[in-house]
Amino acid sequence: MGLTTAFRLGIWVCLVSPLVAIAAPAAEGTRLFDDVIAQVVPVQGYQSRVVLGDSVVKLVQEGAIDRKKIEALYAEGGEVPAALIDILTVPSRMRILLTARNARLYVNLLWPLGLANRMAANDVSPLNVASRSRFASTGGWTLGREANGGTYFNAFSIVALTPQ
Repeated sequence: MGLTTAFRLGIWVCLVSPLVAIAAPAAEGTRLFDDVIAQVVPVQGYQSRVVLGDSVVKLVQEGAIDRKKIEALYAEGGEVPAALIDILTVPSRMRILLTARNARLYVNLLWPLGLANRMAANDVSPLNVASRSRFASTGGWTLGREANGGTYFNAFSIVALTPQ
């Protein structure tokens, strides 16, 4: 996965996920809300060039994603999506299709990947300090085996990034 593609995908997920999570507005604002969502979130979704491969399976094996915790999160809203169970256990060669319906799921899969994946840039990152557990982007990750996501920062070789 190239840095540019990963960055664009991350931005798209971060921008769309909060919009999808917004509670339904009052009746008079519904049309405006729907118009904005239609412009930002294509109905057919966004077909990325990103393939997860075995990255999520590795994150589960390393503990950066605790399968019981993430399944419990989705069970709160009803049934655990079959796609989640597959992604946690079986490598995937399919390109990610981001939709309004699955954006939250991919935030919860891509966050620990960015957090835990070993990258040379993280060696000089402002997050690479003893107090990294105090940052929202690291300490805020609570769906791993450890109580604090800072434990996983730059810890595992999951995906080899290339300049492309």
